[in-house]
Amino acid sequence: MLTTARAAALLLLVLSIAASGGRTAGQTAPPVTLHLIAVGDVPTTRVIELAAHFQRRFGLKVETLLPLGFDEATFDRERSQIGADRLIQAIRFRHPTLAKNSHTRIIGITSLDMYMQAMREEWSFTFSLRSRDQRMAVVSYARMDPANLGGPPDDQLLMSRLRKMIAKNIGIIVYGLPPSRNPRSVLYGNILGTDDLDRMTEEFDPR
Repeated sequence: MLTTARAAALLLLVLSIAASGGRTAGQTAPPVTLHLIAVGDVPTTRVIELAAHFQRRFGLKVETLLPLGFDEATFDRERSQIGADRLIQAIRFRHPTLAKNSHTRIIGITSLDMYMQAMREEWSFTFSLRSRDQRMAVVSYARMDPANLGGPPDDQLLMSRLRKMIAKNIGIIVYGLPPSRNPRSVLYGNILGTDDLDRMTEEFDPR
């Protein structure tokens, strides 16, 4: 368990880390601020660590927002899942100014199982959904967690999968990159399960 001092140190890292060379060659950080927000019971330290990782990797300005508690309006009792579309609307309602700002992007992170309305009859769940204006995204790690899939807890594997899905969204909503047909690219457009996530790298264009 991380102490308060450790959490404070991680937060300081997010605020002070310098833009670095973690980007793809020839790629420059766009003039936008990326905001990460925990939804539900996501540990605050997990979001802080993710913010530090992506700020270091891409040289982006990354900030964390106050967590968003479970919102009953996002929950579909028939499926016992939250609706990704509803979750995006809940975040937009909580942060209307940021949501309207063309220089900000928001990614919500939740441990709750999630589905998307457009594919409710075809898919049993979704890892992620982006808003139509491509300024917001939500990511669920419920079905990335080995402990939820019948295996032993493995936080390192869970975080690897979560970083890849968030990086894919960063590539699309921050850098404006298209989905890729390369299953090794973090932008791979046909992610159907954890096997696909594990096959991917964190690179936009892996060699």
